[in-house]
Amino acid sequence: PPHWEAYPQHQFIHTSGALACCTEGGCWRDRTVRLRDGDHRDRPNNLCVDVIDGLPRCMDLIKPQEAVRRIERYFTGGVARYLSPRQGRAAERGIAATRRNPFDNQPPSLSGAGLACDRFIKTIPECPGSFYGRGVVICAGGVESLTNAWVCVNMLRHFGCALPIQFWHLGKKELDRSMQTLLAPLGVESVDALGLRKKFPARILKVRELKSYALLHSPFREALLLDAGNVPGLNPEFLFDAAEFRDAGAVFWPGQPRRKDKLTTAIWRSFGLRVPDEPEFATGQILVDKQKSWPALCLAGWINENSDFFHQYTHGDREAFHLAFRKMKKNYSLVQKPVHPMEGTLCQHDFQGRRIFQHRTSAKRNLVLNKPVKGFWLEEQCHGYLAELKRVWDGRFDNIFRGDNPIPSRI
Repeated sequence: PPHWEAYPQHQFIHTSGALACCTEGGCWRDRTVRLRDGDHRDRPNNLCVDVIDGLPRCMDLIKPQEAVRRIERYFTGGVARYLSPRQGRAAERGIAATRRNPFDNQPPSLSGAGLACDRFIKTIPECPGSFYGRGVVICAGGVESLTNAWVCVNMLRHFGCALPIQFWHLGKKELDRSMQTLLAPLGVESVDALGLRKKFPARILKVRELKSYALLHSPFREALLLDAGNVPGLNPEFLFDAAEFRDAGAVFWPGQPRRKDKLTTAIWRSFGLRVPDEPEFATGQILVDKQKSWPALCLAGWINENSDFFHQYTHGDREAFHLAFRKMKKNYSLVQKPVHPMEGTLCQHDFQGRRIFQHRTSAKRNLVLNKPVKGFWLEEQCHGYLAELKRVWDGRFDNIFRGDNPIPSRI
């Protein structure tokens, strides 16, 4: 009610009593749409009943001219004074300096995440027609990641995988020319995501956000994303021709059993979805046809580039793709055989139940000491590739070493 809100010296503008819904006093209904944040104000009997263009009608009736007249009244009454010319010029400079408001770059909040998602979906463009062919995308940068990716690529080539491979990294500090020289004979192209970010902006682009970004902007129409620590157990090229992929346009592998905690439930609810009765998606390997999955991939990218909000509800980047594909109602095939955990490793299978990927999630390899993982296939061969890498690279991004003679990596 107005008498609860008006104070001395206020010009209080209201329309209480002018509408049928408030003839007997004020109104406590402060939402015109459901925010899907679990608050009791989302209940139908608590929502505004008279809405015009997203505003309660009682507020829509108050026009800008009326607010201007009320403000001018302070000046004509003598309480307020207009700026001097000098003050006016200073104010204009202040307005210009703050035109780029950092508030606009803030992350969503739980009360606004669902509506922010709905707004973003309306901006998703058509899938570009420039994507072509098939390829493997690996996000690898830094000594540890590159060491593991070296094993992954060599194993792919060992099994006869002839697909083009792209290494995506975050600048020269993660992948310099020396390592690119080592990778070139294996048919690996390096892509600096930070450089590409100038053309395709992303609000946040770090390690966890890189996977969805690389999938979106790689040139391949059909792309197999592999974690750097993933070791194939056979040539994965056949997956591109599997009926499950051809029909759905995307293949995901199961992660650990789903944790239905309050945080995860809250973010699914904010998207207007129920938590699905299936495992979380693992992101150590993802196969997509971008032409068929484009809207969902764009939404997953948006979720990850707002990771400072979403990842606290999704336990990292694991749920981004699951949320996106469900929200956009895009088909996907989920491998039914559960993940087989080993020490620091998650083993995944193909649709026939054969082991195809061994993702070392915590038992990462390095150039010095590598503890064997019981049950890990082709362990000796992996160690052989590590020994080969150690002979030609010392783990620094300034020289390539061949034998005892350092060769400058930059000529």
